[in-house]
Amino acid sequence: MVEKLHLKKAKIQPGFTFNQKEEIRILIQAIKEEFIHNFDTTWFSLIQKNLPVDTGILYELHHSFFTDSRINYSNSQIMEFTERISLFIETIRLFLLPTLKEKMGISRFKHDEKRSMDQDEFLVRSMIAYTLPYNLNRLDQLVTELACILKSKSCH
Repeated sequence: MVEKLHLKKAKIQPGFTFNQKEEIRILIQAIKEEFIHNFDTTWFSLIQKNLPVDTGILYELHHSFFTDSRINYSNSQIMEFTERISLFIETIRLFLLPTLKEKMGISRFKHDEKRSMDQDEFLVRSMIAYTLPYNLNRLDQLVTELACILKSKSCH
């Protein structure tokens, strides 16, 4: 499921078996890493500027769940976290992905911007545009799996 992760022990409120608590910890850590490496970046904040993404959600996600993993999470807090990050994912999917190449300046229809950037910058922007949908899907899979555990449903 998830490769080896270095976890700080987060305490999860009662109601889950030991294995479920471990799975929840691992998934929260995986979501944290996926988010920080792919969405909590300068380039991402620049391309999502004019999107209807509440920047408060990004701030809350980063600070509430990603700064200190030693706090106690109630089941409702974890469920709220999954709902907020799911809203973030859906907003990016609806409003950014359809226009990503234009926002990155690598669209075949925007020749002026393409000519003004050097080959390295064009390559970096192309790689971001190519990998962002995959990274978003990966984040969505992890969040869905976490939500399944919280709802005690089969995740497969």
